[in-house]
Amino acid sequence: MRMKTAVPGMLAALVIALAVAGCGGASSPAATAPSSTGPAPSTAQTGPLGRLSDLKSYLEQAKPITSELATTVSALPDAVKGLSTKPDETWTTSATKLSDIAARLDDEASSLAALTPPDGLQSLQAAAVQGIRGAQSAVTKIAETLDKGSAASATRQSRVQSEIDKLQAQLSALSGMLSAGIEGLLGSSGSTQSP
Repeated sequence: MRMKTAVPGMLAALVIALAVAGCGGASSPAATAPSSTGPAPSTAQTGPLGRLSDLKSYLEQAKPITSELATTVSALPDAVKGLSTKPDETWTTSATKLSDIAARLDDEASSLAALTPPDGLQSLQAAAVQGIRGAQSAVTKIAETLDKGSAASATRQSRVQSEIDKLQAQLSALSGMLSAGIEGLLGSSGSTQSP
């Protein structure tokens, strides 16, 4: 249940990162110029067109992952649908479904972490990965608790449903914020193209 309080904190960090990413952009060319010791790369790669190209490439790689995440998130309510108030086979079935969802969340977090984000999205991507992994951990714990089949207050049907609803909302927000951050940077890069 520690994850329950950590994930909203990560969401707040995502909002801040999104705001910074949306406002940033002027500092990134200055940050890359001093580190270059060899011949200067072409201006098409370092100027606004290069940045737009990097953002579009990242978006193409990230969109399938965020789409998979949305599909995984939408499966959460079904995983606990029909859960009885007392331990029985519905608890075992839900535990199996939740374990599958946790594995998918782990895969999606790993896929997202493997991407190389462009300037302005590093912290947003890191926060999204951390949030997905946190939710994956919480889903795993719920699955393990249901699999044990003990009717403790922590595993009451209404409490499990409430936890799943919160995780679904938090994961949806993570996916949406990452997509909005990418789109926001694409929009700001597109506007820098015109003189």
